Amino acid sequence: MILDNLFKNLISDPVGFLGLLAFYILLVNLPISLGVLFKKKSSFVVTLLTILVNFLIALQLIFRWIISGHFPISNLYESLFFLTWGITLGQLLIEREYQSPIIPSIAIPIELLTVAFACFVLPDDLKLSSNLVPALRSSWLVMHVSVVMLSYAALIIGSLLSASVLFINKNE
Repeated sequence: MILDNLFKNLISDPVGFLGLLAFYILLVNLPISLGVLFKKKSSFVVTLLTILVNFLIALQLIFRWIISGHFPISNLYESLFFLTWGITLGQLLIEREYQSPIIPSIAIPIELLTVAFACFVLPDDLKLSSNLVPALRSSWLVMHVSVVMLSYAALIIGSLLSASVLFINKNE
């Protein structure tokens, strides 16, 4: 019965289903990452769940692109998920270089809040994909907005990590 409902939701609204699935995985990943932070060890489970969230959001954006016929950054719902995808990608790249449990414990709450806002706070009419106005039917939209959103993701991660250094090293 439950699997039947999940399958129906996946078929009827794959974008919304993948967004909710990413939210629930982030919700599970948050206490794990905070627990790992207190143990002061890196965790393979946290990294694996973050890779899964990144993959699900990428799949969601690809489905949205196929359904709408244009790059999925034209409304707030799509932009928030693209931003979250960029944050998870940045988190994974930084974790690859520095195996610190602080990185996921800083990034995952922001990812969770962004996805929660997109899934539960935005009205349904802002979640719907619509046709682009003629001024936005340009390849510059894809290049400009995607670079700006990825730079926002880098800025968010960098500023949160630098603020965490101030709190960690406050006695030095």
